[in-house]
Amino acid sequence: MKFSHTLFLLLFAFSVSAQSAHNMQLCSNWDPGYSFNDIWGYADSGREYAIIGSLSKISVVDVTNPYNVSLVGEVSPGLSSSWRDVKTYGNYIYGVSEANGEGLTVITAPGLSIGSVSIVNQNNNEFDSAHNIFVDEPNGRLYVVGAAKGNQSKDIIVYDVASNPANPVHIATSNLTGGYVHDVYVRNSIAYCSHGYFGFGVYNMSNPSSPIELATQGTNGYNHSSWLSTDGNYAFICEEVPASLPILTMDLTDIANNEIEVVASFKEPLLAPMHTNNRPHNPFVVGNLMYVSYYQDGVVVFDVSNPLSPFRVAYFDTSNNTSYSNGYPNVWGVYPYLPSGKIIASDQSTGLYVLELEFDVPLSVEFANFDATIDGNDVLVKWSTYNATNDATYEVQRSKDGNTFETLELVAAEGLADATSTYSNRDKNPMLGTSYYRLKIIDKAGQIEYTAPISVIYENKEISIFPTLIKNQNQLYIEVFEENKQKYLIEILNVAGESVYSVEQFITSNRFTLDTNEFANGIYVVKVEALKDRKLWTEKISINR
Repeated sequence: MKFSHTLFLLLFAFSVSAQSAHNMQLCSNWDPGYSFNDIWGYADSGREYAIIGSLSKISVVDVTNPYNVSLVGEVSPGLSSSWRDVKTYGNYIYGVSEANGEGLTVITAPGLSIGSVSIVNQNNNEFDSAHNIFVDEPNGRLYVVGAAKGNQSKDIIVYDVASNPANPVHIATSNLTGGYVHDVYVRNSIAYCSHGYFGFGVYNMSNPSSPIELATQGTNGYNHSSWLSTDGNYAFICEEVPASLPILTMDLTDIANNEIEVVASFKEPLLAPMHTNNRPHNPFVVGNLMYVSYYQDGVVVFDVSNPLSPFRVAYFDTSNNTSYSNGYPNVWGVYPYLPSGKIIASDQSTGLYVLELEFDVPLSVEFANFDATIDGNDVLVKWSTYNATNDATYEVQRSKDGNTFETLELVAAEGLADATSTYSNRDKNPMLGTSYYRLKIIDKAGQIEYTAPISVIYENKEISIFPTLIKNQNQLYIEVFEENKQKYLIEILNVAGESVYSVEQFITSNRFTLDTNEFANGIYVVKVEALKDRKLWTEKISINR
């Protein structure tokens, strides 16, 4: 594998005083006097919570009012441990620690019972201790790394949490080329593993029992943790040991050829130029911003719109440090994904911090045109954007009445600077009569904007199968526009061509409704055959709740 530092940015700034901040302000600080470690967030029914670990407890704090936070409840999973990690799925919290014997702890989230939390399951069948966990929410899988059962280490353990979140089902325990995994990030069943001194490894975990190595790459220090850029083309890697190592940018664009490469490195110590040996811990990416827990430098925010040249745009230092000589105190973790945009962070010595940025990340889309027209048996939706560098995705949406819209397709934004991007999408099952089309624009910071709807009149269609993207709803509709009603064979096939649903049905009221709640996320083909006329219609749909 290639290794090349093509860029090293060490931007020395003037020394700043302790507990300083730039473009970030403090909302509140909750400190009951514990020694803290990891943090995660959770939102339910309009309320927001911080989940923070300590030596012997996991605490849930209501941060809905960021200026007046309150403790909801605490649990004690077992022995004392300096290392805890917590994640969430649905209405449950999952925790692990390096305390021997704890295994996997499952906790009710506060949305289930406001005012209290409790342990609902604790299982150490597969492992006694672990360093880290990650939940791949779209696929309903929980990954455990840095684990051990007795004297036997476990590289990666995978659970199904979708089937029964309160009682995760063990799928597989597997070895990886890089061995011990200190931390893991998973997207689309691809695991990006920080292997400590071995470096960085990428594995296809579609079949957890047989991981496929896609690429590995050695790095200079102890590869602690990583996170992907929004477009998935780069990974940002924190190396914890030795002190003073920069954050790395890893290019993943040639991973199909088993090639990954370090293409940049960057750091901006708050105490430079007198002291430069700061130590990064955990990175998290939201759009064009990366939030890093930096131990003595606190929470540091980088603009990573150009992954080859990130630069610091905000920080909040929780410490009183005047040098970097006292080890690993202060900020352990940061969580920037609460719906309100508030940022929560855990300081090992002084507890929970609720922070907010003092600037907004605006939508950058500039539409050159947006149009929807009849094209044969389809409706062709076309649009162009200029300089839309901050856009992440476009949702093509359709409505019968111009008020209630459904999403037909997700289209990834190209994000070109100073250039025009042109897109098109076909609705192959348009509605009969008048319908309305619009775009939902989502930028990399999660902000949303809509185009004005455009009406289209369609009068030549025998059957319509919609929506093709089932995201926030469960219903699939089949509409028939012919006058002579007859019996139809309706069949749904999975990607392997296997029939997962089949029924013969008279459609006498123009619309047949199918509840897809029992179908797992994935790609399916819907086949509708008129048993009298022997006509056949097919449509590919995607279920991604």
